[in-house]
Amino acid sequence: MMTRRHFTALIAWGVAIPSCHRRRRPKELIQTFGSFPSPSGSLVLTVERREKSLVDFHVSSTSGSAPLFSSNRIGTDAMRWFLFWENDRVLWVYGSDVGYFARIDFPASSKPIENPVAIGSTVPHPVWEALSTSAREKYKVKQ
Repeated sequence: MMTRRHFTALIAWGVAIPSCHRRRRPKELIQTFGSFPSPSGSLVLTVERREKSLVDFHVSSTSGSAPLFSSNRIGTDAMRWFLFWENDRVLWVYGSDVGYFARIDFPASSKPIENPVAIGSTVPHPVWEALSTSAREKYKVKQ
């Protein structure tokens, strides 16, 4: 005989199992405002909201010096946007509403280099996963 407790457990199980198969964003993606260190902690990415919904970011060394790189071109927080530290020296940035998609390299001995991501380029798996279905068709995923 099924008791109320068994019934409740069965319902909870039925809700939990399907949710396990939902597509989740990789944990490495940055999609919120705040400060985020590079993998080794040598650089710090700060993502801020400007005015009502514009997304700005800057990258500084942990020594507290002036920003090494700043941008106010991601777009608004109402649309799809994210940043991703591939490693200590490479940051990927995407903003769907303004079409901003760039790879920013931080060489140890020179200024940061902002490289627009060209259609057909290879991107890290977490970046590719975060793109819309139609955008994924334009890029290759790193294996």
